[in-house]
Amino acid sequence: RRVCVCVCSANALPTKDMRPAAVLIAAAVLLCVVRLSRERWEFSGRGAPPVVPPTELLLWQQGRTAGAAAQPPTPAEASRSSTGAKSPGGGAESSGGGAKQPASGWRRALPDEVRQSAQWFDRPRTVEELLAAVPEGAAVWLSLSNSAFRDLAVNWAAHVYRLGKERSAAIAALDRNFVAALVAERLPCLELVHPLLERPAANLRSNVTGFRRFGAMKASLVLSFITRGRDVLLSDVDVVWIRDPEAVLRPLMEADVMSSTDCTSITADETYARGEREVGPARCAYMPGNRAGHAAFNTGVLYFRATTAAKAFAAAWRVRLLSVAEQDELHYVRTTEYVDDQYAFNLLLWHGFRNHPGGAVTSTRPRSRVISVVVDPKGSAGEANVQAAAEDARGARRTAFGWRSGWKQLVEGKVGVSRPGGAVGADEARPTSFAFAPLPARFFCSGHVYWVQQGGERRDCVAVHTTFTEGGDTGKVWRLREARLW
Repeated sequence: RRVCVCVCSANALPTKDMRPAAVLIAAAVLLCVVRLSRERWEFSGRGAPPVVPPTELLLWQQGRTAGAAAQPPTPAEASRSSTGAKSPGGGAESSGGGAKQPASGWRRALPDEVRQSAQWFDRPRTVEELLAAVPEGAAVWLSLSNSAFRDLAVNWAAHVYRLGKERSAAIAALDRNFVAALVAERLPCLELVHPLLERPAANLRSNVTGFRRFGAMKASLVLSFITRGRDVLLSDVDVVWIRDPEAVLRPLMEADVMSSTDCTSITADETYARGEREVGPARCAYMPGNRAGHAAFNTGVLYFRATTAAKAFAAAWRVRLLSVAEQDELHYVRTTEYVDDQYAFNLLLWHGFRNHPGGAVTSTRPRSRVISVVVDPKGSAGEANVQAAAEDARGARRTAFGWRSGWKQLVEGKVGVSRPGGAVGADEARPTSFAFAPLPARFFCSGHVYWVQQGGERRDCVAVHTTFTEGGDTGKVWRLREARLW
C-alpha cells in the first residue's frame, strides 16, 4: 500500500525532474517490504529456533560459554525444569549428579562438577536443620522473597549453587505458592509465611504496612542465627554472587555489622578524609574524618556477626520498624509512610556514626574503614528519661530510638527467637556502641559501578546488586541478561 502511494505521488509531481527521485524512494520502500516479509517467513518456518522459555534459553547460552551442554534444552526438558522434576530418593536433602539430577532448565548453566556434587532439597528446611549444617562461627547465606520475585530468587540461588554454598543457604519464602515453587525446583528454602504478606503476586513495596513487617521479619530471621553463634550474610534476590566474599570480608571481621552502600565512586569510597575533605562526597561521606556530607547505606547486602553488639543492633532495627507511630511522636521520623527496612537501618547509623568529639566519623583503629557508631552515649546514666537526653537539635547526644527497648525485648525473649537460655547470655550487657564497616564499592558493586562505569565488566566485583537500574524489576532482569548473569 505504501509503495502504491509513493508511485502515485511520483506521477502527480509537477516537474519531470523530480520523478526519478520519487521512483528511487518507492524502490527502496519495496526492498524493505520484501526483506521484512522474508525475515518473517524464516522465523515462522523451518528456520525458527526451538520454542524455549527465555529464562531457559539464556541460561543455556551462559552454560554453553562455560563448557556445559552443547544443545539448548528441548521444550519437554524446559517443561520438566519448570515443574521441578524430582530425582529418585527421599528425605529432605539428596545429592545431585548422574541420573538423579538431569541437566535441564537453569541447571544447564552449572558446571558439571558443581551439578554432580550439589545438594537438592525435597522439602523446606527448618532453622534447626540449617543450624546443624553450618558450624558455629561460619556464615549462613540468606535471602527473603515472595512469588512476585520468583525468577530473581531462582537466579540468586543458581549463583549460590555455582559457588557451592547451597548447604549453608536458604531463601525465606513469604507465601505458600512460593514455598511450593522452590520445593518444586528443589532449592533450599525456609517457610516464613505471614498473613500480612500472603499476597503471592504482589510487589511488597506497594503495601507500606506489609513492607515494614517484611523488614522486621528480616531482623528476626537474622536474630534466629546470630543468637545461636552463626554469622549471617543476608542479600536481596536481585543480587548476583560472582565470587565467594570470604577473602574480602576477612579484613573487616572486627565489625559487628556490615552493609553495602550507594556510593557510586570507588575512588571516594577508598579515600580517607583529610582536612580539606571534611565534607564527604554525596552518598560516600562515611569514611573516617568526614564531618559532613550524606552517607547512603544499602541493605541489599548485609553481614551480621554473632556478637552482642550485632544482636543489639538487629533488635533495635526490628523495634524501629514495628514502632513507627511512636517514632513519629518523638519526632525521629516525620514521614512515617516511607519508613522501610533500609531507611530504618540508615537512621540507626546516622544517629551515631559522627557521635564523637569534633563530630567526625572515627575509625576503630588507624587506617581502618571499620568505624565506631555510638548509639547510647550516656549508657545507664540516661535510663530515667530518654527524651530529656536530647541536648541539641540533631539529637546527637540522646540514645538511638529502639536501642534500649530492643535490648529489653532480647532479654525478655520477645523477638521471635527461641534459644535455650534466652536470646542473650547472662553475662552479656547492653552495649553503648557497635563497630560498623561499609562494604567496599570496588568489590560489592552497585548497578551504576558495574554497568555504567565498568561497561558490564566484572573486574573486582564479588557481588553485583542491580541498583540504579531503569525499568523496575523488568529492567533488572534485562540488565542481568545483558551481562550474562542470568
